[in-house]
Amino acid sequence: MVKKYKKEGYKVIARDYATLYFHLAAYVEASGTTSKDVIGVKDNSLAILTENGFWKYSAKIKKWLRLGRVTLKRLEDPTFFKRVYQKQKVSCRMVAQYTRIFRTDDLRRYTDRQLASGYAKAYRIWLEMNKWGQVPNLADFEHFLLTEKIMDFLKERCSGKSISAGEAFGLLVAPIEQSPLAHYEIDFYEALALIQSRATVRQLFTKKKTSGIELQLKRYPKVYLAIRRLVDKYDWMQYHYDGPTILDRDYFIEMLASEVRQRVEGKMKVAELRRYLADTKQQQKKVERFLELTQHEKYWVRVARAFGYLKALRKDTVFIGSRNSDQLFTELGRRLQISRTQARYMSPEEARLWLKRGEADVGLLNNRYRYSVLYADSKRLYIVTGKRAKELGKLFYEEEVRPNIKELTGTSAYPGKVTGRVRIIIHADDMKDMKKGDILVSPATNPNVVPAMKIAGAIVTDEGGVTCHAAIVSRELKKPCVIGTKIATKVFKNGDRVEVDATKGIVKKI
Repeated sequence: MVKKYKKEGYKVIARDYATLYFHLAAYVEASGTTSKDVIGVKDNSLAILTENGFWKYSAKIKKWLRLGRVTLKRLEDPTFFKRVYQKQKVSCRMVAQYTRIFRTDDLRRYTDRQLASGYAKAYRIWLEMNKWGQVPNLADFEHFLLTEKIMDFLKERCSGKSISAGEAFGLLVAPIEQSPLAHYEIDFYEALALIQSRATVRQLFTKKKTSGIELQLKRYPKVYLAIRRLVDKYDWMQYHYDGPTILDRDYFIEMLASEVRQRVEGKMKVAELRRYLADTKQQQKKVERFLELTQHEKYWVRVARAFGYLKALRKDTVFIGSRNSDQLFTELGRRLQISRTQARYMSPEEARLWLKRGEADVGLLNNRYRYSVLYADSKRLYIVTGKRAKELGKLFYEEEVRPNIKELTGTSAYPGKVTGRVRIIIHADDMKDMKKGDILVSPATNPNVVPAMKIAGAIVTDEGGVTCHAAIVSRELKKPCVIGTKIATKVFKNGDRVEVDATKGIVKKI
């Protein structure tokens, strides 16, 4: 196997912190074992290296490019696109719904067999979600084939017109369906509007500390229930893959109280958010007519727009399912006398066997955490540790950074030109130093860092394509955004003054 892989190394195209199952193993296994069923060809292009909880999502670039071309060819068939769209939505809904039992049930009352069975079923559903989730990634991630396809005809259509290709692109591919996180703002401001609809409640949220507000909330049942619904639906927003942050009632009370103190009118914000969706739809139709797009061109815009929504939906669902499964891994760890993190490194089958014998292979789990490589063929997933993993690890490489680079280019996700100080955001904890107008530079954004994105002057990422989180959110926020620079987090440092010309896709030190 090692000799075979030496022909082409694995280029690191994404990185983050997460433990193996569900997140990494499920994605690699789904890509390897189901790609033939989905796009018609086998996919052994992916591998993930994980070291002390940090993972590097990597691909054989030549194969990844070929798979991207195959995927775009398959997408020429509208029935295939429709199937992917429907299957992804259904599978995401199943993950969110099924994993909810782990947060509502008392898992201590489960038998070992029931607990192992629940884990196995959740993993199968997770695999199904990733089976269809690979299509939007293959269509555009890293190679930007879908982006380039659309930009090619937009450049021609925009020639001599009052709108640039970048501006048209940013508007046309903006999703008009809302992922769970996108729904949050409407639900939040509806709760704020309810608070502000009664003078006594508004006054309560203006003057009292969080603890004081909470003590009196039950006097106002509608408000109390509205906040309970926010907790129930959105306590996952800062959980990311592995937690441990689960948002509680105090968090949402403090957020609402802050808006009341700042005199933000909830009713107006709800109207504004709803109007944004309606306006976006109208503007998209207007631009399509203005540019005289053909039916074929409109179809590809629709594909990109839908993939943006589907990727946001799947990422949100991963975090929802992860938060829902928090108690599952806690209980598995308790029974096997291992940590929750260690429990996340065992497969469903291992959980079944180890629960039966009453003991986990702690050495194996620790080795996986310290250093392991995951890959899959058409039959199964492989997780390699020890010397063999180290040998395979030598085949992973990252984008080279030349010394004294002053300027980077990427893909425009939303146009605009601003200057500001760089603030590198790798983890949510990095947001504490973020100031309004700073240029947010990140490997890739996620729901955890949306608060920083809201106050950023512009957004720049190493990774991503037309359907990535940063692209979607920047369009919603109307923030200049350049994605796919590959090395921005390595070239720029906190405090560097940069100019972001997102219309041209250029970021440079000044």
